Amino acid sequence: MRRILVLLFLLLGWCQYALGQRPPGSIQIENADFQDINQFEIPDAVLLTGNVRVRHEGVVMTCNKAYFFQKENYIKAFGQVQMVQGDTLYLNSTYAEYNGNVKKAYATGNVIMRSPESSLVTDTIHFDRMKQEAFYKTKGVITNRNNTLKSDAGTYYVK
Repeated sequence: MRRILVLLFLLLGWCQYALGQRPPGSIQIENADFQDINQFEIPDAVLLTGNVRVRHEGVVMTCNKAYFFQKENYIKAFGQVQMVQGDTLYLNSTYAEYNGNVKKAYATGNVIMRSPESSLVTDTIHFDRMKQEAFYKTKGVITNRNNTLKSDAGTYYVK
């Protein structure tokens, strides 16, 4: 009887540990001054405000406010949004959305994407982290050491 109770206790402890862990590939919240859940205003989302910092597979996103949809592995970020990939790629905007399942980002509002070799300035961008490509359908300016390219739409290759 004592063995059964010990085994049951260990099994319950292991289940709590296993269920409490986030699966690999999940967006991780590193910081927020305030967290709240309001099912009436934003169902299934955690509201994060103040010094928000999240991480996902080599990308760190910071912003003033965010809605984090944990089940969908999806985040909407507001105010002074910055995504940093490694130490070479920076994406700044006033609003962004990021899907951790497909590793795609959408950013709008004074978008600036910078890498060591060049930069892109536009209003709206779609960034595919898997392909390391961004495309835009709003006027943009790509600048590198030797050239400046102005266009109405285009693709920005990070490499």
